[in-house]
Formats: sequence, C-alpha cells, structure tokens
Amino acid sequence: ARGNESAVQLDVRQIVKQALYGNHRSLLLAHNHPSGLAQPSQQDLNTTRALERCCHPLGIEIEDHLIVGNDGAVFSFREAGLL
Repeated sequence: ARGNESAVQLDVRQIVKQALYGNHRSLLLAHNHPSGLAQPSQQDLNTTRALERCCHPLGIEIEDHLIVGNDGAVFSFREAGLL
C-alpha cells in the first residue's frame, strides 16, 4: 500500500485476498516509519491483530511484522511477543 508522509491505510481484506490467491501459508509484513522511530503505533497494533484474526482460521500465519526506523533500527512484533 502507498501512503503519505504520515500514514498509510492497509486494506486487511485485500492482503488476505492476495494471500489466498497466491496460496501462501505465511506472511511477513514490513514498513518504515517516516518519523524514524521503530516503535509500533496503535494503528500498527490494530492492523496486525486484525490480520491475525482473519488469517489464522485460514491456515495463514503472520511470521512477523517489522517496523524499520532510522539508523537501521528494526522493531519485530514477534521478538516483542506481540505475535
């Protein structure tokens, strides 16, 4: 998805549709934060949870959701125990 300098709206339905169409068993989500902070926003948390709720019953695992910040900083939802 594309956004502007402050936000992007992910379409959970479209992501699940593409995963099913491609017969994928897992997804790896990644995006950057223009602010440079590699910390999840409430929107990041909500979207990841919504994807997990939709994908799990279909046998699709969210492997991780990575947020890339400045200076190579990366936040991993899996490492933080959020997946």
